[in-house]
Amino acid sequence: MRFEVGQEVVITKTNAHYAKVRKGTKATIVSIYSSNPDEMIDEDIIYWIEIKSNSWYMPGRYLELQEQKPAYAVGDIVEITVNRPYGAKLEIGEKVEIISIAPGLIRVKTPTNIWAVNESVIKPTRKKVTTKIEKTMTTIHEQILAELKLEVGDVVKITHKVPGKNLGWGNSWEPEMDNAIGKQGSVQKLGDEEGVIVKIEGIEMEMDYYYPAQSIKVISKGPKFKEMKISKDYTAKVYADRIEVGCQTITMANFEKLQKIVKEVKAN
Repeated sequence: MRFEVGQEVVITKTNAHYAKVRKGTKATIVSIYSSNPDEMIDEDIIYWIEIKSNSWYMPGRYLELQEQKPAYAVGDIVEITVNRPYGAKLEIGEKVEIISIAPGLIRVKTPTNIWAVNESVIKPTRKKVTTKIEKTMTTIHEQILAELKLEVGDVVKITHKVPGKNLGWGNSWEPEMDNAIGKQGSVQKLGDEEGVIVKIEGIEMEMDYYYPAQSIKVISKGPKFKEMKISKDYTAKVYADRIEVGCQTITMANFEKLQKIVKEVKAN
């Protein structure tokens, strides 16, 4: 066969091609030495092989590919290939599960015992199956939030007080939040378990609170906008008809005038 650089091979003859190596020695293909390998038969191609700290020239006729041992992992199911290996009460064909792996030692278990073996007495039958578990809605709170289909900017009303952690809500109701009951505000931020941050008009609070989905009633859908961070302290909200930065509002008509002024300044 024809070998490739990087493949692991075994020498098939002692002192083959005048190299001081024994049959069975393992080596690595470093390069192809023959000048025109495409015009040669596989057995005559000369390879440069590396054995530990030594390197030799070797024709392909004295090389064979190393047998690739299967890689095992904890949880794999393997089959025993010999009777009573290392004195273990295991028989040919018996299926066992790998529970630990160490150099030269693999521990396998049967329904009643654990035994130590090595790779020479087992063969693979089935790899451990790893199932990817995707996150799904697991709480009523998350389901209510999904049904509301809220977006930032929507106008909502806080209807009532809700106990902390109620129906899977991930926060607690703070006393200051009582001031929002019966009031309307705009959605500022959404979280799955956390709830919804609502800015209540006319009420100053010490901090932004997350309200549970089950305490929110949608009054109207808010206007669409996109946000752009313009500094450490300010974020611009760009609507179809205006731009809001903090408490300042620039209409699109004025923004277009600003664009014209910028062009004029750049032209000069």
